[in-house]
Amino acid sequence: MIKFLKTQWYKIVYVAAVIIYLFFLNGLNHKLLRYNFENSFKLIEYDDYIALKFFAFAVIFIFIGAVIICIDIKRLRIGLENMVEIVSTLIFIVVLALMITLIIHFIMVPILQAILTCALLVVGACASASN
Repeated sequence: MIKFLKTQWYKIVYVAAVIIYLFFLNGLNHKLLRYNFENSFKLIEYDDYIALKFFAFAVIFIFIGAVIICIDIKRLRIGLENMVEIVSTLIFIVVLALMITLIIHFIMVPILQAILTCALLVVGACASASN
């Protein structure tokens, strides 16, 4: 068990950090949905651009989770020593994929919608200004 914790500690820390992040993101989402913002720019500017900060953390967590999954899949393909390592690696792959899915789900409304709307408006304005 000690050997398992020594080799898998970073996955446990990642899952715990994502759970804490999702808890705070859910609170922010509820707060943002309570206010009727005039436009997406107001939502992004709210509380010193906190939506952008949460979005940045989402991108970082998704990237880290994807890297860990890729490493685990590579370890599975190379071959692991015993059945406990194989089962624990498969369980962690499923848990990490679930964490990434939850991050995407929670960041989608309303933060990602506002960021995409603003990005499309800026790109559209730049395209029309260049013509």
